[in-house]
Amino acid sequence: MMDPIQEAYGNTMGSLLFIPSLIADVFWFAAILASLGATMKVILDIQGYLAIIISACTVILYTLLGGLYSVAYTDVIQLVFIMASLWICVPFAMTNFATESIFYTIGRNVFQPPWVGKIEVWDIGRWLDDFLYLTGIKLTMAFRHPTTEATEKDVLWVMRVSMVAFGTLAGVLAFYSHSIYDLWLLGGELVYALLFPQLCCVLFIPNTNTYGSAAGFVFGLLLRLLAGEPSLKIPPFICYPGCSVVDGVYIQRFPFKMVTMLITLLTIISVSYLAAFAFKRNLLPHEWDICKLIKEDGVFISLPRREEQSNHVHEGEVANGS
Repeated sequence: MMDPIQEAYGNTMGSLLFIPSLIADVFWFAAILASLGATMKVILDIQGYLAIIISACTVILYTLLGGLYSVAYTDVIQLVFIMASLWICVPFAMTNFATESIFYTIGRNVFQPPWVGKIEVWDIGRWLDDFLYLTGIKLTMAFRHPTTEATEKDVLWVMRVSMVAFGTLAGVLAFYSHSIYDLWLLGGELVYALLFPQLCCVLFIPNTNTYGSAAGFVFGLLLRLLAGEPSLKIPPFICYPGCSVVDGVYIQRFPFKMVTMLITLLTIISVSYLAAFAFKRNLLPHEWDICKLIKEDGVFISLPRREEQSNHVHEGEVANGS
């Protein structure tokens, strides 16, 4: 995901835009640890905090020792155990006194409210918003592959330090997570609102630049924060249509995530073209062009082309020096 963004907007902007993705990964890991800890607490009858610590240490240890290969192998082993254990559980679930036919519980209150409900008219916007942002996350994650120009040894040490640091952070967050899904959903919202528009511009809209990317990032982040977040007990400063208070918590029924994403997209496009127009027509002095959109002769040049030319110049200097 970060490769095309870094190539289009440069290393600095790429590093800044990597933060929402990193936060989403840490929140996802914290949610997994909270879920795994709750499972171990039930199976082994141990305290929740101890289960989370054991889970975090186990994951960090085998990842440090085996690298990404260990992650891939454990995923395969996990899938095998899931398939086998679920089928083993079927007879016990079918014969348990708490089990009833789904055709009976579909509309009756048996041990809990009926599991099939309905979408109210005032909740349609909220459901549509969640559906679109989950779709956007999937599309964004499909482009995830990191770029690096460091040596293999440097990358190895960075990965090891990152595993320990972010694994520890995720473990700490898992202690304070009231819901194993809240953190993951919040991280996904940041990716959808801030990174999905950036990726769309890089792939499908030509001539967007670093100025538009930075403006879209700042404006999109501001809009998302002002909409509030119930899981973090942040009240909304912007109450969109349909905003209401349920059990003392503000609920945004308007599809504000989609609106934030679209406003971010429009901001990137408009600021990019306005900045290019202002510098090309000399409406702004070239000394203010900190992102170097304009060459010395006043011709507009895209960032990937500038970096390619810079690399060629650097290679030529090294060759002449040798």
